[in-house]
Amino acid sequence: MNAPPPAAPAPRARTWPVALLVAALAAACFAPSIRGAFVYDDLLLVERNPVITSFRNLPQAFSSAYWDFLDAEAASRIGYWRPLTAVALMTAHALGGGQPWAFHAVSIALHAAAAAAAFALLLRITRNTWIAGLGALLWAVHPLHVESVAWISSVNDPLSGIFILLALERHRAWVERGASGLPWAAAACFALGVLGKEMAATMVPCALALDLAGAGRGGLRERLAHWRRAWIPYAAVCVAYWLARVGVFHSLAAGFDRSTTEFGYPAARMAWIRVEVLGGALELLAFPLRLALFRVHTPALDWSAASTWIALGACVAWLGALVLAWLRRAWTQLAWLLFLVASLAPLLARIESLGQFLLCDRFLYVSCLAVVGLVATWERAPLRARAGLLALLAVAASALSLRRIPVWASEQAMFERAIVETPESPYPWWSLGRVRINAYRKGHDTAQLEGSLRAFERAQDLCERALRGDGSVFATRADVLQSNLGVGYCLLYEAEIDEYRDWETPRKLFENIAAMRPDSELPLVGLALVASQRGEFAESERLLAKALSVNPRSAEAQRNLGVISMQQGKWEQARRAFEGSLALRPGNLDDRVWIARALFQEGWSERAEEVAESARRAFPREAEPVVILAALARGRGDSSRALGLLDEALRLDSKNAFAHYVRGQVLYAANEHAAALEAFRRACDLDTTSFDYHYNLGALLLQTGARATALPFLQRAYAVGTGRPQLAALREVFAGELGGTAEFYYALALSDNSRGERETARAWVERALALDARMAPAHYLRGVLMKLSGDKDGAIAEFRWLAENTPDALDPLIELAALLLAQRRGQEAVPYYERALELVARQQQLDERQREFLRQRLEAELAQARAIGS
Repeated sequence: MNAPPPAAPAPRARTWPVALLVAALAAACFAPSIRGAFVYDDLLLVERNPVITSFRNLPQAFSSAYWDFLDAEAASRIGYWRPLTAVALMTAHALGGGQPWAFHAVSIALHAAAAAAAFALLLRITRNTWIAGLGALLWAVHPLHVESVAWISSVNDPLSGIFILLALERHRAWVERGASGLPWAAAACFALGVLGKEMAATMVPCALALDLAGAGRGGLRERLAHWRRAWIPYAAVCVAYWLARVGVFHSLAAGFDRSTTEFGYPAARMAWIRVEVLGGALELLAFPLRLALFRVHTPALDWSAASTWIALGACVAWLGALVLAWLRRAWTQLAWLLFLVASLAPLLARIESLGQFLLCDRFLYVSCLAVVGLVATWERAPLRARAGLLALLAVAASALSLRRIPVWASEQAMFERAIVETPESPYPWWSLGRVRINAYRKGHDTAQLEGSLRAFERAQDLCERALRGDGSVFATRADVLQSNLGVGYCLLYEAEIDEYRDWETPRKLFENIAAMRPDSELPLVGLALVASQRGEFAESERLLAKALSVNPRSAEAQRNLGVISMQQGKWEQARRAFEGSLALRPGNLDDRVWIARALFQEGWSERAEEVAESARRAFPREAEPVVILAALARGRGDSSRALGLLDEALRLDSKNAFAHYVRGQVLYAANEHAAALEAFRRACDLDTTSFDYHYNLGALLLQTGARATALPFLQRAYAVGTGRPQLAALREVFAGELGGTAEFYYALALSDNSRGERETARAWVERALALDARMAPAHYLRGVLMKLSGDKDGAIAEFRWLAENTPDALDPLIELAALLLAQRRGQEAVPYYERALELVARQQQLDERQREFLRQRLEAELAQARAIGS
């Protein structure tokens, strides 16, 4: 079927209002995304990227790779050069001072401009203003665009999309003018497109495909005759682009040889993965219903999976439609079908550079136009039917997009959705664990910590399945590392709030991770935190120095060095560490607040206030900078201003523990003691890990004579105050006649035992047992301390007493049996092992994997005991 003769161009006075209307509706559809936070890659690419913080960095943006601000090892695997995208991010940073809303606003504006460009291209092809307008609107509100618009890091999609679509429109305009001269306007747009994103290279094959839909009659040869000249400016752009990249990447391969993921699959599997990607893309473009943040592939081809057959069926259907269009000489439909695959060509050519997830919605930003074009130019349907169908599809698409946008509002919303969509991938699980553990760090909500541990353990399980050769799970080295680190941090934070203060378990886990991954600084940071909790500050600083030698660009190592320095009163060292962290992640609020705190402690109040005011302007919805300003006002004796600022901070965040603590300080100085004590109590409730909050409240309560009320707060301060000089004074207080209970002295013993101060711990245990001779936990701790000090017979006596008096307790049985076995008293150990094995199944606090591990260990030791006894 031949295309009809060209219609007269629509008057410009009528087309511009339609273009503006399409752009406005596109912006309105995605306007809710402006409230979104930084998520996923934004935390690096935007929040930690020093290049985008100033237009003075323009030369660096054009002369270095897009991810070069990362550490050298990570940057060496990414072959992106996107200077124009860096300029867009600079613009957004300048507009909003680094706030998320400004970046979202730029993304929305660029997408609106791309929608207008789509209208211009469709108008050039359809020659009908309303069909072009409705088609562009459908494209603009398509649900596959949500990722590209609502996610800041995908700003390169609408940016490059503008220039791809304009280049195609200018190319078609050149052809319609008789293809005289060369298409330099199209080539200029093409050049700008590739400066935004590498995918813009699809413009040339897409232009070639669309030329089949050219107006006028004739066969394939006539329709493509102008390409004898058209290729010249496009080739010039490609050569210039290649040479520029050679200069940036210092390689003739121009960075195109870099791969973010090494799959290690045979050639046949890699070939079939391309079929899966193409078929999956075709399915999404035809029916954008199975949206997913992370689409996983399996290492082994799974013929039982519905997705395998859907992908294969989609490819066969596309090929059949292509053949049918060719046989019917339906050039326009043939053009759009070829356009569809041409727009995906880079994905299929360099699939190794796509990362772990090979098919993302953002990859289909331009490809969506092919589906719109097929509907808009469906020659067998009447014009009104096409217009009605486009309008109906646009309404449905906008509804899907509006429902999808909230997924990108926050990291927690994003990854909670991701684990529903792809439950068999470890990546979204450990990412959700990371989000939840960060929420726990901020608000000390134990539900977040428990949820984080569950997520990390689920990721661990999936990684183990992959390592065992389960072909249905794909896991990378990074997945294994992050899953294990996450469990380690959860155990570390559990130890902070648990009475047993078990630092040994997370320490061993971090040591194992460090042995497996000597190339990563992250397990060393974990070990440093464990050391600091044990009061081993010199060891902690040594480990952080080692971490920075492994990765000098580790913001985590710098920040934690600052925190540990603050704990020791090394204010200048702390400030320098926080400044180093801030240099690696410009705009980070946490670093700014710590810098202000360190400056205040150094005595630089004016500089501290400048930093805090700057942070307040940059983060107007955050309470922390306001609290710092209140603390500074309190230091100057301006209680009225301090209280006003604290009221503002608590309106922003009513659960900010530091705000309540500073409020208590101000009120106490104003002799409003009752209100001050209530504020201190609230601070302690919100942050159970703060030494200062609990120590100061306990001391104030002692001063008022409320000894019984003070003891729990002082005991908690003692538990979390490792390395604090006040611990000695607290011991003197506790050693006096305070009237403490057995439980109180037992808690003190646990705290000292966790710090390795066993003699002091033993003294507290004895005091607890003097008050309650049948206190089983105290007997157990005394047995453990005896064992550690070498008094094995005393320990056996303690554990035997527990075995007789607490028959349902598992731990004393295991300890007793192991001690007897070590002394080769196998016959005595056997009944205790047998009782322990009976109790294992009842241990509900252990998951099935842990119970099985413990059962296997006890059975092996029981076999040894029987062998010795016989």
